[in-house]
Amino acid sequence: MMHGRKRRVLSQAFSDNALKGMEDVMLIHIRRFCAILAGEPAGEGGKYKNNFAVQNLAEWFGYLTYDVMGELCFGKSFDMLIDSARRRMVHLVDRAAYRHYVCGLWTPLDRWHLDQILIRTLTNDRWNFIMKSRVEASERAKERTQAGHDAKRDFFYFLLNAKDPETGKGLTTPELWGEANVLMIAGSDTTSTSLAATIFYLVRNTGAMANLMKEVRGNFSNVDEIVSGTRLNDLIYLKSCIDEAMRLAPAVPGAIPREVMEGGVEVDGVFLPEGTDCGTPAFSIHRHPDYYRDPLSYIPERWIQGATCQTAVGSWKSTKDTVEAARRAFCPFSIGPRGCIGKSMALMELRLTIARMMFLFDIQFADGTGEDEEGHFAMVDHFVVAKNGPNVTIRKRAVR
Repeated sequence: MMHGRKRRVLSQAFSDNALKGMEDVMLIHIRRFCAILAGEPAGEGGKYKNNFAVQNLAEWFGYLTYDVMGELCFGKSFDMLIDSARRRMVHLVDRAAYRHYVCGLWTPLDRWHLDQILIRTLTNDRWNFIMKSRVEASERAKERTQAGHDAKRDFFYFLLNAKDPETGKGLTTPELWGEANVLMIAGSDTTSTSLAATIFYLVRNTGAMANLMKEVRGNFSNVDEIVSGTRLNDLIYLKSCIDEAMRLAPAVPGAIPREVMEGGVEVDGVFLPEGTDCGTPAFSIHRHPDYYRDPLSYIPERWIQGATCQTAVGSWKSTKDTVEAARRAFCPFSIGPRGCIGKSMALMELRLTIARMMFLFDIQFADGTGEDEEGHFAMVDHFVVAKNGPNVTIRKRAVR
């Protein structure tokens, strides 16, 4: 009941009109992001390769997505892209999520406040994040109250004006903080993971990178033409590259548990009694050979009917059946009534960012940072993902 009420309230913030307003905010920060990468030095102690600065894109994508969500949630960017002193928030969010995961695995830590003894540093980082978020939320609530009807219709606007249809009451202050924090993490950390994973696989698969650059540069003559709409949505290879990265490196790779309801349920011949927590990791589904041929290979063409899928040991053609099977199993945003409410927003930010990078830059592999022992994007799952890399060199495209 509570989930349904909150989802109905927040769905207003993800309408078509609201998404257009989000795009304007995104483009401000994506332009800034691209301008910084075009001229960013390695900095003190930084690395160079072939006279070009080596950039850790996990870090830069984090700054970008948190700046976007700061403005969408609180009406004010965190300015992490331009102010290094503000970048600790990304680290604090990761630590807060990690503490949540640890306490979820061993509930006495939280119930008996043992976290303050056994994982004190982690708990302190979480509290630092909470306090920073509370300050932001309190300031934005005050500003919204003063602005009245002139307030910007961002996420915080809808949270502040949410009413329970039964009681007529709005969200309490703790609820307001909590919802703002969830939106902040859900809309930034996950998107930065998908952006980093996409570039990780592209720089290691130069054929796919070349095909994507050809598609983007062949459809746009100026970077400012790259906005959401039919032209961007029609870039089939762009969508396939992003989907294939999210398949191999889903931003929420672990199981999202659900409790079996009264009477129990049978799953694949196994009876699960009521009260059982169960779930299947997206990471496992996305690598299952029943749904994906050559499941450990990065093959954007698998999503395009009739395309030739090339691997190290041969090639095969995708068919209507293979594409449909892949789609049915694809769940980076979860599925059903509890699927990600911000899916359209995330995909818009992914397409805008990757397309503009492909148009503006030549991006090359720098080193193995962010690569696991099997050559895939290294992720540490604690609900959200801890990641590092890819490390790349970026040079401005020579435009004739």
